[in-house]
Amino acid sequence: MVTSDTFQTSLWMSTAVSPPETKILTQPLDTQVVVVGAGFAGLSAALHLRELGCEVVVLEAKEIGFGASGRNGGQVISGLKIDPHALVKKFGNETASQIFCATERSADLVFNLVKKYKLRCELKRTGLIYASENSSMLDKSRSRVEWLNNQGIGAEMLSASETASRVGHHIYTGSMYDPRGGALNPLSYVRELASAALSKGAQIYTDSAAVTLERAGEKWRVETKEGSVNADKVILCTNAYTNLENGKSLWPTLAQSIVPLYSFQVATKPLSDNLRKVILPGGHTVSNTRRLMLYYRFDETGRFVLGGRGSGRDKQNIRGYKHLIHKVSELFPTLKNHEIEFFWGGKVAITTDAIPHIHNPAKGIYAGLGFNGRGVAMSTLFGKWLAMATTASLPSEAIPFSKINPIPFHSLRGIGVSLVTRFKFFQDMFKL
Repeated sequence: MVTSDTFQTSLWMSTAVSPPETKILTQPLDTQVVVVGAGFAGLSAALHLRELGCEVVVLEAKEIGFGASGRNGGQVISGLKIDPHALVKKFGNETASQIFCATERSADLVFNLVKKYKLRCELKRTGLIYASENSSMLDKSRSRVEWLNNQGIGAEMLSASETASRVGHHIYTGSMYDPRGGALNPLSYVRELASAALSKGAQIYTDSAAVTLERAGEKWRVETKEGSVNADKVILCTNAYTNLENGKSLWPTLAQSIVPLYSFQVATKPLSDNLRKVILPGGHTVSNTRRLMLYYRFDETGRFVLGGRGSGRDKQNIRGYKHLIHKVSELFPTLKNHEIEFFWGGKVAITTDAIPHIHNPAKGIYAGLGFNGRGVAMSTLFGKWLAMATTASLPSEAIPFSKINPIPFHSLRGIGVSLVTRFKFFQDMFKL
């Protein structure tokens, strides 16, 4: 099967709740804040802006959750991807400690929002297993557990045998277990965030791509093909889809400050109860610590879902997913001939320092992007921070504003991604 965009044929599109009714922007509007992008970050920003009493309009180029928010693996992971010691080196002890504590509460924010607004998104706190295939990766997990334990967070290290009993195979040397994490249907979550924002008085327009952003007197004007929005402040939440159709971005060099990588996933048909007794019997979500990460879990109906990333190119035919299909049977030989029912992909945004970036490049302009594969919880938190930033109430524990730094030779990123991916593949293969 070939399709122009696997978003439309993904597992989440087939199982998510219906989206709220929205319209195309066909007129000029005035508001306090305009948010560009109806993903996790943009809709979290809109919802929190309404809680702060601000008028807000959201513009989405396609449909709600069209970007990474509606395509990801649905893992709810606390904290940043970066090692805590690297965080200290970048920000110093005091600031790093504040950031660490704040970002480690990001999953709690998701669970609290789901509970507060009764969001229907199949959210379950099943706990996350970070599994390692070699001792060096396991040492990094052990160091992170020490940091978490020092903050009173009950993460723990699991031995090889303990990991095997929870996962269902014996390829790992050990793992870190974090009971705070879980999983959800990401497309349901983003659609429900939109419904919550609408219920609080936000305006959301879909199929209303922003094409220009310019100063209009004392305000900013965002133009779409059929309408416009004048606002005091603008929040850009476009992440890996920051490039416009003409190859530019609404704000200079913003698109060049991140590397968009494709993340791909496959899902089997629902497994029998007997198979689920030996594969992830506790219902945990697993992410390995390989350089080319793999992650897997069950969805609500018992489908085994496995994903990974690293490619700089899209894959719209099932032949492009053979590496993931092979991994399904390599991890669990009993699934070798089990039918793959869904395959899909989409772009995530990677930063060179493994830290999400929050920018304030001009008065009234804000942007947050680069969630490095941890977007469910982290982009929800960043949306809240961006909303607070527009009201001059950004907490001291937030990641500081940074200058937009375009990546050198960004136009050659495709070649670079291919070379780095190949190098990391061999590192993983030989467990270096």
